[in-house]
Amino acid sequence: MFGTIIVTFFLLGVTLGKELPICSENEEYQNCGTECPQTCLEIFEPRECSDVCVQGCFCKDGYVRAGESGSCVPRESCKNVPKCGLNEVYTECATLCPLTCQNKEPRMCPDVCVEGCVCKDGFIRSVFGGPCVLEDVCSTYSFD
Repeated sequence: MFGTIIVTFFLLGVTLGKELPICSENEEYQNCGTECPQTCLEIFEPRECSDVCVQGCFCKDGYVRAGESGSCVPRESCKNVPKCGLNEVYTECATLCPLTCQNKEPRMCPDVCVEGCVCKDGFIRSVFGGPCVLEDVCSTYSFD
C-alpha cells in the first residue's frame, strides 16, 4: 500500500509539473502514443511505423484521423474519404489556389478551407487539377 501511495504522488507530480494539452472532440491525451497515427487513407493502404512512443492527443478507440492532420472521425466514415493520387495526401483544409508549375508564387486567394487531396511536401501541381510533380520537373511543361 505504501508503494501505491508513492507511485500516486509521483504521477501527480509529473502531471502537475506539466500542463496537459486540451484535446479536440473524439481525442484523448496519451503519454505513450504512436508517432504514426492511423488516418482514413492508411485503412486502405497501411504504412510501416516505428514503435517510438510520443505524448499528445490521439483519436479515441474506433476513431481515426480524416487526413494527415485532420479531425478524428468514426472509422466507418472513412469510406467517404477520397483516395488521393501519387504524391498527394487528403486534408480537410486545402486552399482553393494551389501552387502549380505555371504559378509557383502564392497569390491572392479566398481564405477558406476545402476538403480534398493536396500535394505532399516538396511537390506542386503540374497544372491546376493536374498531377503533383517535383518542382524540378516543371521545366518540361510548356505554357504557351
